[in-house]
Amino acid sequence: MEVRVNEITKNDLIRLQTDALWLPARPLRDEKALSFAELVERSKKSESRGKKLTPQAIRSWFNLLSGCFSWAVGADFMDRNPTTGIKPRTSSRPSLQRLPFSTTDISAIFNPSAYPDISQGSKYWLPLLALFTGARLNELGQLYKTDIEIGQFPFIRISDQNILDGYPKRLKNFSSNRTIPIHPKLIEYGLLEYVSSRPGVFIFDDLPHNGEYEPTKAYSQHFGRYLRKVGISEYQKVFHSFRHTFKAECRLRGIEEEVHDALTGHRNSSKQVSRSYGGEIPVEVLQSAVSKLYISTQIL
Repeated sequence: MEVRVNEITKNDLIRLQTDALWLPARPLRDEKALSFAELVERSKKSESRGKKLTPQAIRSWFNLLSGCFSWAVGADFMDRNPTTGIKPRTSSRPSLQRLPFSTTDISAIFNPSAYPDISQGSKYWLPLLALFTGARLNELGQLYKTDIEIGQFPFIRISDQNILDGYPKRLKNFSSNRTIPIHPKLIEYGLLEYVSSRPGVFIFDDLPHNGEYEPTKAYSQHFGRYLRKVGISEYQKVFHSFRHTFKAECRLRGIEEEVHDALTGHRNSSKQVSRSYGGEIPVEVLQSAVSKLYISTQIL
């Protein structure tokens, strides 16, 4: 519906601000042909499961709109600037918070009749690794074979250390550098044998590692389709929900916050100073915590 510029009201802009929170950050090819209203409605129905526009991006829209309206007021096209007094918030609304997977969800995801078999590489291993490590998708997708240490306490090294020029690893922040002991279930499933069998540098050589494209970008879209296939349609449940599931399991098993923060690379600034005394948490303590986690996947 077309509206004359001098007829735009504050209510119109507030509705625009609210609806824009549903817009996908990276529209799919078929979504680019949709109108604003159609795209919002589709996203509300969980047809699009990717990342949504951030409140910061929407605020930048309003800054541009405000400049345009100010020019229009100065040119006598409008009596007043309708954006005055409207300040889009810069933090996500609670309903966009990712949710952990329920026990029913886990059963559906790892149902042997639907779950990829081990020959499919990253499609088999990435959900399992996320479930038992709490690591972010991109942290897992960029792992080198040398990031897996086999010894008394096998562990995964999450780091931004690069061994190949032009193929940078990226982490969310410095505190994301960490060590995660490998859960006994992952060893039982054959992770160590899989890693040793890889012919190249990367554990997941079936993902793109060209330095210009996030290796897990296409996989993330694939996993969203897989969730819908197994009946999980809530837009708050995406691959990142494995990370929330891991944190919830840590709390359920009574693992201290300091320990599961170390496992997931979280840093609580209010506690960081006190935690710095005594050095890093010993790997034996981390191993003991990981071994307490019990999450049934039923794939074996």
